[in-house]
Amino acid sequence: MLYDVEKTEKWGVKDFVISITAFIACYLIFSLFIFGTVWFNDKNNFMEFLKANTEQLIYLQLALVLMFIIFYFYYFYENRNILKRLSRLVLIFSVILLDLVICYFIGIYVNIYARPLPLGALLILMLLGRKDAIFINIFTIILVFLTDTFTNNPATFETSAYSSIVIGYVVGMIAIYVASGIRSRLKVFLLGFLLSAPIILSFYLLEGFSVNSLKRAVVYGLTAGMSSVVLFMAILPIYERIFNVVTNYRLYEITDHSSPLIRRLIAEAPGTFNHSLVVATLAEACAVAVGVNPQLARAAAYYHDIGKLAQPEF
Repeated sequence: MLYDVEKTEKWGVKDFVISITAFIACYLIFSLFIFGTVWFNDKNNFMEFLKANTEQLIYLQLALVLMFIIFYFYYFYENRNILKRLSRLVLIFSVILLDLVICYFIGIYVNIYARPLPLGALLILMLLGRKDAIFINIFTIILVFLTDTFTNNPATFETSAYSSIVIGYVVGMIAIYVASGIRSRLKVFLLGFLLSAPIILSFYLLEGFSVNSLKRAVVYGLTAGMSSVVLFMAILPIYERIFNVVTNYRLYEITDHSSPLIRRLIAEAPGTFNHSLVVATLAEACAVAVGVNPQLARAAAYYHDIGKLAQPEF
């Protein structure tokens, strides 16, 4: 969420070749994952399934190729810097793959309605921004739908496969727009209950109006909603560290007056701290006026004189 006004970097033939190569590698990894799920679903009849469903699997691969092509052109025209920075591509595709893997195993061992479909959207929202999160949410949900529909996944059937694409899209969009306004990790936990509501309603309507189906709907819905936010809160710090991304949550933490360096600044250099507060107020107002991240401006102002702690009496 810190790259709102990032300038487009120069683009050359080398960048084009590297980005295309990276996309082909990612496509092969995702294709391997899909065939891996086919093998895992029925190890004994893997080859028989491939022979009996050759045309279906070719269609699946064609759909996958077209999706990756659209993905490439989207970022080529919307944010070419993502394609230029391989670390950002690895970040995006690793989030999508992680979401697919988690959803697959929860769907197999728990229930298809218990899958944390909004997980990828929440991670991308905090790591890159809302616009990327919306696109990745749609991309991921379509991948889940293709895997549900064109493989031998025993957890899915026609109605659940089609309802999951609607549920995934709706819940993902709710997560993106609600989480955008949340300023603490603790409040994100409460978001899980909101995400559970559409899943509970969908399951209850599809399974029939009975007490038993309502109980199952509540269990699976809460599992999906709460696992989404719990996994999000557990995984986000790992991505922050590995890919060196400073999210708004991290900025709020380091600008809190209870953070170690700020506490030292208050105790050892109170004059500098008061000066930093004034600068932070001005910087935040300017950031809002020009449409950049005010929290980043505030954090920069808080820490711009932090070096004075070395010799505060000077």
